[in-house]
Amino acid sequence: MSFSAPGAKKDRLFVFFIAFFVFCLNILPAFADNLQESLFPNKTSVRFAKCFNITYHDTYKKLEVRNPWRGAKEGFVYILVPQGQDMPKDVPPGAIVVTVPVKRIALLSTTFAAFFPMIGIEKSIVGIGAPDWVHSPEILALIKEGHIAKVGKGQGMGLKFDEERLVTLKPDIVILYGTGNPATDQHPKLLEGGFKPVIVAPHMEAHPLGRAEWIKFLAAFFNKEAEADRVFNDIVSRYEALADKVKNISYRPTVFCNAPIRGTWHIPGGGGYVAKLIHDAGAKYLWDDDQSTGTMTVAIETVIERAKNADFWIGVIMPVQSLEELRAIDDRFSLFRAFQKGNVFNNDVKVNAAGGNDFWETRWFLLGVLLIAIFLLELCLGSVMIPLRDILLSFVSPSDVDEKWREIIFVFRLPRAITAAFAGAALGTAGLQMQTLFRNPLAGPYVLGINSGASLGVAVLVLTAWNLGLPAFFAKTGFLGNMAVVLASIAGAGTAFGIVIAFSRRVQQSVTLLIIGLMIGYISNAFVEVLIQFAVEHSIQRFITWTFGSFGGVTWIQLRVFVPAIVLGLLIAVIMMKPLNALLLGEEYARSMGVNARRTRVFIISGSSLLAGAVTAFCGPVAFIGIAVPHLCRLIFRTSDHRVLVPGVLLMGAILALTADLIAQVPGSRAVLPLNAVTSIIGAPVVIWVIMKRRQSLEV
Repeated sequence: MSFSAPGAKKDRLFVFFIAFFVFCLNILPAFADNLQESLFPNKTSVRFAKCFNITYHDTYKKLEVRNPWRGAKEGFVYILVPQGQDMPKDVPPGAIVVTVPVKRIALLSTTFAAFFPMIGIEKSIVGIGAPDWVHSPEILALIKEGHIAKVGKGQGMGLKFDEERLVTLKPDIVILYGTGNPATDQHPKLLEGGFKPVIVAPHMEAHPLGRAEWIKFLAAFFNKEAEADRVFNDIVSRYEALADKVKNISYRPTVFCNAPIRGTWHIPGGGGYVAKLIHDAGAKYLWDDDQSTGTMTVAIETVIERAKNADFWIGVIMPVQSLEELRAIDDRFSLFRAFQKGNVFNNDVKVNAAGGNDFWETRWFLLGVLLIAIFLLELCLGSVMIPLRDILLSFVSPSDVDEKWREIIFVFRLPRAITAAFAGAALGTAGLQMQTLFRNPLAGPYVLGINSGASLGVAVLVLTAWNLGLPAFFAKTGFLGNMAVVLASIAGAGTAFGIVIAFSRRVQQSVTLLIIGLMIGYISNAFVEVLIQFAVEHSIQRFITWTFGSFGGVTWIQLRVFVPAIVLGLLIAVIMMKPLNALLLGEEYARSMGVNARRTRVFIISGSSLLAGAVTAFCGPVAFIGIAVPHLCRLIFRTSDHRVLVPGVLLMGAILALTADLIAQVPGSRAVLPLNAVTSIIGAPVVIWVIMKRRQSLEV
C-alpha cells in the first residue's frame, strides 16, 4: 500500500489547471472566428468609396461615415448587431446601435432609393420624402399599392421629414443626407424623437464607382452583402470596359455642369465623382483643377468667363425642355457657345408625370401602332372606299372578297403603300446621316441638291433615250431597264453629294454650304431645262409627270429593284450608327475614338446617295421628308443617339410618307394632288421651326 504526499496532489491539480487555461487560450480565438463566420458568412470590403468603411467584429459590424458634407470635421458610426446578440461593450461614444437585419426604412432622398430593387429589399421601404420623384418601377408599384407613404413636407432643398407621420410608420432606421448647417439638418431632431437617423454621403465621393459602392453600405443593414457584391462587381466591369475605350484619346471636348440658383452657380468639385465621370467619358471638365468633392458655389460671371467657349453644357438641373425655356429663365445663358450650338443636355430622360418614368418603350409602341394604322388606311381609302374587314379578308381568304376590290388592293394600293413606307424610311435616314455629317440641322437630300442631282441623272437617261433608241432596249430588257434608271439616279445624286462634300472641306460656315447646295440644285435644273429643249414631246411629258412625285407608279416588278436598293442603303445606315455618334463631336474627336473619318464619310455619302437616288428614280424628287423626319424624331425621343434615331427615322419616315400619300389621294374624290405639294405643306413648317429655334447659331 502506497500513499502520495499531500503536496504532490496539489501540484497535479495546479498543472491540470495551467494546461486547461492554455487550452482555452488556444481555442477561444478559433471559437470567436467561427462565431463571427456564422454571424457574418458574407463579408464585403470597400474598394472605391472613401466616405464610408465597414469592418467586422466578433458579434457586430461597424459602419463609419466620413466626410458626410463639405468641410465636415467629424463623421458618424453605426454598430450593427445581429438579432439575438448582446449589446457590445466597446460601443464608441455617439455611435448608433442598430439591430440587423432591419425590416422597415424611411428615406428622405429618392436618389438612394435606386439601390433597393437592385438587391431585392424594396419592400422594406415604408416611407419616402417625395414619392412623386421616384421612377423605379418596383418602388412605384409599391407606392401605388399604398405600401409606401409620403413622409416629406416642403419642396426641393426645403424638403423635411414629417415627424408625426414617421411616428405612425415606426421605421427601424431613417436614411437622409446632412449639410453641416444646424438650421437645416434634421438628424439631431430625429435623434431627439427616438428615431435612428443614418447619414449617407455618396455625393461626396471622388469616383463614380465610389458613389455606386454605397450599395454595400445599405446592404450591411440587411445582411445582403453577397447580393451587393454581385451587383457592384458587374457595374465595375461595365464601367471600366467603357472607360478603357477613351483612355488614350488625344482630343477631349470641354464640359461644364449645372445651373445657377438665385444668382449662384453650384459647380461639382473637380475632385468629385462628376469630374471623374466626365474624364472617364472622354471629355475635359473645366474645373478639374479644383480638388474638392461635393459641390462648390461660384458666381455666374466666373462661370461665363471660364465656360463661355465650352463645347458642352450638361446636367442643367432645371425643369426645362428646350433652349427657349432655358433662355427665358436667364437670357445670359445664350452667351455660352454650347447654348448657341445646341449642345445643352439635361438629365431628364427618365421622368414620370410628376418629374420621374421612362417612356421610351411607350414611344416605340405608339409609333409602331401608328404605322400599322396608317398603312391600313392607305389600303382602305381612295376614290373607292374599301371596308377594313375586306382588306384583312383579302389576305387570308381572297375568294371571299369582290374581285374588283382584290384588284384595287393588290395591283394598285398595296404596291403604293409599300413604296411609300420604304421611300419615307429611306429619305428620313438619308437626311439624318447628312445632318450629322455636316453638323447642320437643315441638311437633307432636297436642300443640298441631292434630289436635283438625281433628277439630272434621270433626265439625261429619259430625255435622251428616244434619240438614242433606248426605249426599245428598255422594253425588251424590262428588269435591266429599271436598273438603268436606278443607276442613273444614283449617279446623279452621288455626283451632287460629292461636290457638296468637296466644298465642305473648304468652307467653314454651314449656311454657305447650304447655299452651295442650292446652287448645285439650280445648275442641275438648268441642265435639265436644256435637255428638255432638245427632247421629244413624249419624253418631256414623261419626265414632267415624274417630277411631281408619286408613290403610285411603282409596280410589283419595279419593287424587285426598289426594295433591295433601299434595304441595302438602310443596312449601311445601321452599320454607321456608332461612327455617326462619334461624328456628333466633330471629325477630330471621331478620329481620336478610332473612327476612320474618311472611310465613314465615303460610306455615308454612298448610303445616302443610294437611298435618295433610288427613291428619286422611282418616285420622283420627294421634298422635305428628309429634313423634317430627323427633327421630329429628336423631338419625340429627346436624344442625339443614332442607336435610337436610326430606327426612329425608319418608323417616322414611313409614317410621314404614308400620311402625305393618303392626303394626296384625297379620299372620296377622283382628284389626286401632286405628292410634292403635300410634303411641302407638311415639311416646310418644320424647316421654319428649325430656323427659328437655331437662329442664334446660323450665320446669315
